[in-house]
Amino acid sequence: MRFIYSELLNRKKIMTQPNNTKMFGQYTIYKQIGAGGMGAVYQAFDNKLQRPVAIKIITGQGVSQSEVKRFLREARAMAQLDHENIIKIYDTGLAPTPFIAMEYIEGSDLSTLIKMSQINTQQLIKVIIDTAKALSVTHKAGIIHRDIKPSNIMITKNHVAKLMDFGLAKVEEDQQLSKSGSVIGTPAYMPPEQVQGIVKPTNDIYSLGAVLYEGLTGRPPFEGETSINILAQIMMEDPIPPRDLNPDISPYLEAISLKCLHKKPAKRYTSATEFARDLQNFVQNRPIQAKPYTRVDRFRKLVSRNKLASGLVGALFISLVSIIVILCLAFLELQRKNREILRRDKVIDQEEGYKGDIYGQILSYAMELVDVKKIVQDQSLADKFSLYMNNLRKIGPKNLFTADPQIANEYFTAFLFPGSPKQKLQKYSAIIEKNPFIVVLSARIEIYIDLKMYDEAKKDCRTIIGLNSTISMGYWLLAKVLYHDKKYQQGLEEIEKVFVKKVEAHQPYLWRGLIHVQLKNYEKAIEDLSVVMEKRKGHMAYMYRGNAYLGLKDYPKAIEDYKIALELAPNVARLNSFLALAYQNLGNNDKAIMYYEKYADILFKKKRYTLAIGNWRKAVKLTEKKSPERKRLRAKVHKAQKLKK
Repeated sequence: MRFIYSELLNRKKIMTQPNNTKMFGQYTIYKQIGAGGMGAVYQAFDNKLQRPVAIKIITGQGVSQSEVKRFLREARAMAQLDHENIIKIYDTGLAPTPFIAMEYIEGSDLSTLIKMSQINTQQLIKVIIDTAKALSVTHKAGIIHRDIKPSNIMITKNHVAKLMDFGLAKVEEDQQLSKSGSVIGTPAYMPPEQVQGIVKPTNDIYSLGAVLYEGLTGRPPFEGETSINILAQIMMEDPIPPRDLNPDISPYLEAISLKCLHKKPAKRYTSATEFARDLQNFVQNRPIQAKPYTRVDRFRKLVSRNKLASGLVGALFISLVSIIVILCLAFLELQRKNREILRRDKVIDQEEGYKGDIYGQILSYAMELVDVKKIVQDQSLADKFSLYMNNLRKIGPKNLFTADPQIANEYFTAFLFPGSPKQKLQKYSAIIEKNPFIVVLSARIEIYIDLKMYDEAKKDCRTIIGLNSTISMGYWLLAKVLYHDKKYQQGLEEIEKVFVKKVEAHQPYLWRGLIHVQLKNYEKAIEDLSVVMEKRKGHMAYMYRGNAYLGLKDYPKAIEDYKIALELAPNVARLNSFLALAYQNLGNNDKAIMYYEKYADILFKKKRYTLAIGNWRKAVKLTEKKSPERKRLRAKVHKAQKLKK
């Protein structure tokens, strides 16, 4: 949850807009020279030390206390570094409002120089080498920039590169790409692994390689109208070789930039020092590590991206004839794909075209709003996000969603951001009151289930079925509601309505399988849940199939499924209880004790003392009398009992 750094902002002498006054503590403010997601940068003068400075003021608008603390902590860490290519941090503080005072640079940022074509290749290489040297120092100090881009590299009047904006990188909102949400770093310069929340020194090497690419070609490696478009390219596409954009570029410089931009971090330079050394070797006409990009590489990528051609590579001898055949087939296949794209663009299949457009719009809204890292790190959130996005592909255009960005933003703000179930319920209901869109109704149903408001949830399911009876969503959601309401037979009757025709989605099989487990139709449950596993690898199918095997007293298979489920969802604590029960029935008391204790320990940490005591006692019963193990477990029970009182 986010909250304003209120204690500081409420002080009377705080100036959240310093450009309205001339004084800010010991500093005289001249003018604003930049702005970012957390605040603004001002040209100023330090009256105490009598020197020009740049002051970054954190205004606190939408900034959490933890973000401010992290920002200041990283700034203080940077202040310990002394390198000519790193902007100097002079001071940090919390009053009159959180700020950082730093070296003021008279010059221009690299982004401006590139856009105005005011930097030649030789100068560009020097800037990249200098920046790589700066990164080498920061990486050795354990600091990763995370937001290397041309606008964060200042060039002084003496042509010295200065790397800046440490600390803001992880939380700063990119103003060019996102108006309503946060992104981690800047998409155009972000490596694939950073999209997944992985942060290592090789991230910065990729980003600096992207800066080199832009300096050489005049454009970043990937361009798009929205951040989702750029992120998709970063994850799935290779950048256009620089020489395709400008044949005058040296093939060796092209090779160096593409080595930095490799999708696999292990294929990049191992360090910023190594990157700088390769550029220096290029300048001095010495051999470089990076292998020049050749036509053979182009051919390999063409083949690797074409399934038909790839299949032939393994089957045919690599001869002149086979290469010609592969190239021809690849070309024909690509032509076919292009024709298919053109056919769709002409909206021959208007319904599919409409669905694609709407899906793209909604996904774009979501990616603009959501923190990609949070989606990836929170598996339950990722599952929900994936579920709703995948459902959009299957729902017909009728009453699906809205093309209105304001309503879309309202929905995704409620769906993906923190808030109590009741708060989310109010937001969903406000949207539904305007228009009962299926996507929002399905989200409200989930909230009703959480709040055990089953009658209301059933009404929404009936509304979805009424809006579009051709899709399975309304029926399997109704089955889900009835499952939670423990009306299993009624749930089975509803879900069977989906199976009158071929079912592609996994959810109908999942909920029918879960209902069969409760009705003790174990063989049918196993059959349905096995289908789910073929369609989607998730812990629920394995967990409940394990329950079905447990019901059939097939304990080895139950244990196997529970273990897979635990690997897929290590945070689902109750799987330990299921494993304990299965091992106990199998006669393996040692394993049963281990899993009962593990489950109880987790419950104890969550302060669920009654359940923890119950599971420790189950473990105690399986131990030998007067054994050290029994004594240890009983001590845990006594401790929990005291805390419970």
